[in-house]
Amino acid sequence: MKRYNLAKRLRHPNMDEKICRYPVETLGCEIKNSLQHLYGLAKAVDTKVEALLQTLGTTQNLSANNSMSNADIETALGTLMSNDIPKEECAFFVNPLIYADLLNSKAFIAAPNSPANYATSGSLGNVVPTGFQDNAVMQTGEVGMLFGMPVFVSSLIPTTSSSGIEAAYLVHKSAVAVAVQQDIRIQSEYSVDYLGTKVVADVIYGACVTTSNHVKGIEFLNT
Repeated sequence: MKRYNLAKRLRHPNMDEKICRYPVETLGCEIKNSLQHLYGLAKAVDTKVEALLQTLGTTQNLSANNSMSNADIETALGTLMSNDIPKEECAFFVNPLIYADLLNSKAFIAAPNSPANYATSGSLGNVVPTGFQDNAVMQTGEVGMLFGMPVFVSSLIPTTSSSGIEAAYLVHKSAVAVAVQQDIRIQSEYSVDYLGTKVVADVIYGACVTTSNHVKGIEFLNT
């Protein structure tokens, strides 16, 4: 199935389709600038998705700003399951401060190589956080598991402590639809006007919240 057909199938009446272009004129540094603009395009898509997550409509106040306790998660899980949302199909998206806080949580840090007698020895051994042992963070962006659900961290989620600001999300995979009609691409041509190579990177995509009538995720708010 071509991506164009996929985009048409997923297009929603409220889907905001965007064409993003990042032109740059270079003099011998086209590779560096190309990578920068590829990152810029990918970040533009992520920014759109994060903005849509802010409109999920189901909110929960954190017990402490930019910190996620087990009680916070248990409350969120209760909300999801009471609305028939399977947690196995959900994931956390957190800001960097919550991620740093989770690194001190036993529920987040796994110990696949710790000694069997840890409970009696009291020695941590070579404890390895989930996702760091097999380079999964680099491959998928997943930084670990929490209550059986994958965790992703994004610098696009605000770290401010202002009241009512989203600091994290727990969402079902169907909460936001993203359709890419044209993937990120780079085109270039030599310019005699600039005695260098002109490079442009572009992408065509659309994204929308799939429904506002059912609970599809939770916005965790600072208080």
